[in-house]
Amino acid sequence: MKTILSSRNLFIMGFILLAATNILVLGGVFLNRSGEPDSRVLLTERELPVYQWGWKENSGISLNLAWRVLDANDEADYFGPWGMPSWLDAAKLKALGFDIDRIAGRERHQDHYKASIPKEVFIVLEYGGKPFDTALGRLEAAVEKQKASLAKQPDDAQKRRVINSAERRLNRERVAGSRLFAVDAGLDPHTLREAYPDRSRFIITRGIVTVGFRYQGKKKRIYGRIKKISIDRIHVPLKFKKQLQAILKSGLHRFHSDAPPRYTVELAYGSRREPWIVAVKALH
Repeated sequence: MKTILSSRNLFIMGFILLAATNILVLGGVFLNRSGEPDSRVLLTERELPVYQWGWKENSGISLNLAWRVLDANDEADYFGPWGMPSWLDAAKLKALGFDIDRIAGRERHQDHYKASIPKEVFIVLEYGGKPFDTALGRLEAAVEKQKASLAKQPDDAQKRRVINSAERRLNRERVAGSRLFAVDAGLDPHTLREAYPDRSRFIITRGIVTVGFRYQGKKKRIYGRIKKISIDRIHVPLKFKKQLQAILKSGLHRFHSDAPPRYTVELAYGSRREPWIVAVKALH
């Protein structure tokens, strides 16, 4: 008899816990979407490629937020989320709450670890604008540098192959590269919004920042890295999933493609800096 009652009690407790969790989740969604969105940005497949590998009838799909950074090294011509941006320097890390003096001193391994534990902060993502133009400029400079080298040795087949590869990368960047770049971070989203008031171009969301190092000669420089954006996969509701199926058809993924984007997504961020999809439209 005790076993039956215990099982029943466990079932009731599990049901209550599940219901409470759902209420909290739905409450968070409602709170995030109440009032005017903090930002509302029109992105494309370049910034929001499909994450799922296939179209299963009953499976959910997501869009992957393809954000990047400009590395502090001016000659770096690869742009992904792994770089060390110049703006995320020691002064910025200190403002974000990192103990820079202890990290730089490396007094003890334990102290260094505690001082450099990753922190969740608010990240500013800029769509288009100067960061993307700078990325293109670096690739263009790389192409011109290779051409100047080839001019001195016009019969060098290897140099010509390098130029062709660089030109393909430049074209891919112009046509298909993500134009969403991380440009700032802070502890107060309202202060950041005052600094970046254009809600159609600047997204303020949560992200994880950690500390990294770079050596210039024998001198060690401290820079931060954005380890991740806290919410970088956006669930596609059923009504938009059907639209995407019609737009993409059999060509679900196009990694390293030079083809232009096939759809736009209106993405909104609410009071909790969490995203949701407002609209999806075909570009062709």
